[in-house]
Amino acid sequence: MSHTRLMDDASPTAESEGGVGARRSARLVLWIAVLLPFIYTTAKTASELSGGGSVGAMEMVRGGGPVLLLAVSAMLTPVVRRGFGAPEVFLAAYGFVILASYLNPLNPSAQASLLKSITLVFSFLVMIRLVRIYRSPTEVVVALIGLVHVILLCGLVQVALFKSTVYQVGADTIDGLPRLNLVVPSVSANPLAMLGVLGILSCALGVAPRWLHFNVAIRNALMLIYAYEIFLTRTRSALAVGLVIVVVSLIVRARRHPLSSIVTGIVAVTAAFLLSPSLSSQLHVFLERGQTAQGIDTLSGRTVIWEAAHQTWLQHQWFGLGFYSGHRLGISGLQENQSNIDNTWLETLVDVGILGLVPLALFVLTGFWRLIRSRELHGDVRLWAIGASLYAIAISFVNPTIQQPGPGSVVLGVLLLAMGPKPDAATDTDTGDDQVRNASESVSDGAGVTAAGRWLS
Repeated sequence: MSHTRLMDDASPTAESEGGVGARRSARLVLWIAVLLPFIYTTAKTASELSGGGSVGAMEMVRGGGPVLLLAVSAMLTPVVRRGFGAPEVFLAAYGFVILASYLNPLNPSAQASLLKSITLVFSFLVMIRLVRIYRSPTEVVVALIGLVHVILLCGLVQVALFKSTVYQVGADTIDGLPRLNLVVPSVSANPLAMLGVLGILSCALGVAPRWLHFNVAIRNALMLIYAYEIFLTRTRSALAVGLVIVVVSLIVRARRHPLSSIVTGIVAVTAAFLLSPSLSSQLHVFLERGQTAQGIDTLSGRTVIWEAAHQTWLQHQWFGLGFYSGHRLGISGLQENQSNIDNTWLETLVDVGILGLVPLALFVLTGFWRLIRSRELHGDVRLWAIGASLYAIAISFVNPTIQQPGPGSVVLGVLLLAMGPKPDAATDTDTGDDQVRNASESVSDGAGVTAAGRWLS
């Protein structure tokens, strides 16, 4: 299995070293800004939300931090890629709608709508600028893969040091079983399982940032760690959808790299065969999660909530009830601490109606179409990007994703925005210091993809 490092041959001048350093700093600042809205939970109950009140210090950091860091990045370096397409236009329209929902006379908590919509809009602005200070979509995708691994490794540390804190029965669970929910950053079980699947996909395809030193031993060790984290989340969609995505990606990859893909498949099947006798009972618990047949038939109670949400939306079809507060306060029968209704699209309908659903859906559709048609991504990086997008879109029907700050919004938002801008010759003075490690990508012409992305650089 070959290990190829892709980089430019040019060596930086003294002047360009300063520019590269400033660009790296700006990228780091913006990745921190991406994480800030969900760095730590400040969740409020429905009663606290409806009562309004003062904004706490942590809420100020989560909401105002991205604004400040966006300004800092602009002072550090200009963008090196420019341009907007249809996805950016539709995303801007969605941003306008959620901000305007503050004025909805039916809004049960206008303050919550305004604060949450400002946070989400600036999260999108951060992502739009972030993808423009990388020289190519490949660099963006590899940096995103690095973020996935960082959060998953943070999860490993928290499980090792604070398992009783991060692995416990949640206040909104209906099955009474503990699930893994990270504290810092604040990532709940379902989004964490999504990241676990994307981490495993990265290991299976052999695509990662250079700092991971992606040899065979590390890749296999990380796959085991991420599988364990997925097991602790008890998220069944990781098996139902994630396993399919990984298997199909390996099959597609086998056309270019038959030997390494077959070896990966054999290792996975062998491990499953050897471990199945001892893990079969745990797997049964994982799939059943202590639920009755009714709980399983209702998708852990989701369909009951969805029906209530649907009836609420029918009464306010065009404008909804107000971003964020609409689905939390406008649907009768929800628990005090329930922050979402586990469906991106239905939640959007309840919050901002058809007027908000249409631009958000068009952003996802046109962005994904641009991604799969783009010729700027190649090989396993392209395969990972398409697989990750498909997974995020698939689980959006049973989880919140793009419509609220969190891992789902970051993964899908960055991938759908990465293909839009084009290089700006006036500011693209990077000399090729960016690098990527692709543990299995063979380069037929000796050059391959030029200057692929380095994590946070």
